[in-house]
Amino acid sequence: MARKDERMKITSETFSSIKYVKVNAFEEHFYDKIDGDRSKELSILTKKFFCGVASICSLWTTPMLILCATFTAYIMIEDAITPQKAFTVISIFYIL
Repeated sequence: MARKDERMKITSETFSSIKYVKVNAFEEHFYDKIDGDRSKELSILTKKFFCGVASICSLWTTPMLILCATFTAYIMIEDAITPQKAFTVISIFYIL
């Protein structure tokens, strides 16, 4: 949010003094300044987006991974798993 505020401040400053900028041919300087701040803001938003995606993916996959690990551990300890036990465990995990 601070980057957006900084970019908006520079953009407002540029628009308020547009005659000065045009007369002295400072367009490129201000364009580079605004573009640099925009790229910083976009990199922060990209990181925020990917962190959100990773968080959502982990929230959706964690219960399935825990269930698979539980069944694997049970099969390694015991010889077989019956459908009654499997469905009971699945329903208990989804309740939790």
